[in-house]
Amino acid sequence: MRLLRADRAVDAETDLLVVPLVEGAGFPVSLRLVDTALGGVLGDIVGGDFQGRFGEVETVRTLGRLPAGRVALVGLGKAGALDLPRLGNALQIGFRAAVKGAGSIAVAWTGAPARGILAADVGAAAASAAVLLGWSEGTHKSGRKRNREPKSLILAGFPEIEKRRLDEAVVLAEATNIARDLVNRPGSELYPESFAAEARILASRHGLAFEALGEAQLKRLGYGAILAVGAGSARPPRLVVLHHQPRRHRMRLALVGKGVTFDSGGLSLKTTEQMVDMKCDMAGAAAVLGAMQAIAELQAPVNVIGVMALVENMPSGKAMKLGDVLHARNGKTIEVLNTDAEGRLILADALCYARELGAPPTELLSVLAPSPAELGGATMPRQACRFDKTDFRLKLIGSWAESEETEESLELLETTGERQIF
Repeated sequence: MRLLRADRAVDAETDLLVVPLVEGAGFPVSLRLVDTALGGVLGDIVGGDFQGRFGEVETVRTLGRLPAGRVALVGLGKAGALDLPRLGNALQIGFRAAVKGAGSIAVAWTGAPARGILAADVGAAAASAAVLLGWSEGTHKSGRKRNREPKSLILAGFPEIEKRRLDEAVVLAEATNIARDLVNRPGSELYPESFAAEARILASRHGLAFEALGEAQLKRLGYGAILAVGAGSARPPRLVVLHHQPRRHRMRLALVGKGVTFDSGGLSLKTTEQMVDMKCDMAGAAAVLGAMQAIAELQAPVNVIGVMALVENMPSGKAMKLGDVLHARNGKTIEVLNTDAEGRLILADALCYARELGAPPTELLSVLAPSPAELGGATMPRQACRFDKTDFRLKLIGSWAESEETEESLELLETTGERQIF
């Protein structure tokens, strides 16, 4: 996707011109020429039905009166509630609602939407939203084509923005799409071995060191917790490590991800309703994989390892049983009281491995994706990850879903200090 500039929104030659507005704001004076060219219709809409509520979208065809094919008014919600994640979410909603296959999108600068949000923030949010258009969850449907991100994004009337800020937004959005794509794959397609193969390809492409421990190595090294969870499956487990090491010094950060590529619950079998979305139980590992790509592309000046514990949790005659006593890598014994509590088992061994590789205990981050049950029953979580180059931390572990319980789910995420990007 090309990132372009236009001095004025009225001159932007694009399929779609997006005008972001906070709730209660009038039509911006800076876009008076756009409104005049359309006979004042935009001002009438803003003064009438359009309130600028969060996610509200109104689209107008220009019928050749502007170089832009359509103009979309996108609501950002109340200025007092607007922060960077919410800004990005609003633009994503607006783009998805109005884009209809647009090859190019322009975003008009309408002034700082809220205190502390600058032109660079709006530009970065727009770049991220445009890239995220390139992902679709319906790619396994017959005849359904993958969405395409716009060929170009035009920032119209914006003050000067450092290109690096926009490039970083694109990198982070691409990493998010990788995690989304993996989470969306069925368990018959994505299992420990195939996930490890995806990680190997990504590592080769981005200059990351790659290591994968197979079943024989895990047995020899004493990773009893991971092996027990994977024992019931015909798909053997993997413990995958990616290493970003720009300089030779002590490791600074380790990301450890839960990668249960399908979770039936084992002998403590889930119900159909509980199990239907359990292809998503590897979203923690997917977030780590996406984060490692972003870290490599941004050339973060810090040593980082990403550890992904990959298993299937299935019932069979070889599956771990209630009452079994497992021996973890660090020598601790674990009594199994519920085979559907598998995440803590595989993470126990994975965290031990991260420590053995040199990660200090204060710089370990375990990445799990909340399940629908943990999020108040919300269905089909969409996962994402964000890496902040300034303080070298994974900024987001969250999910979003369309259901009656979404608001309750979001409140739960807020109480845990987690943030939303979808």
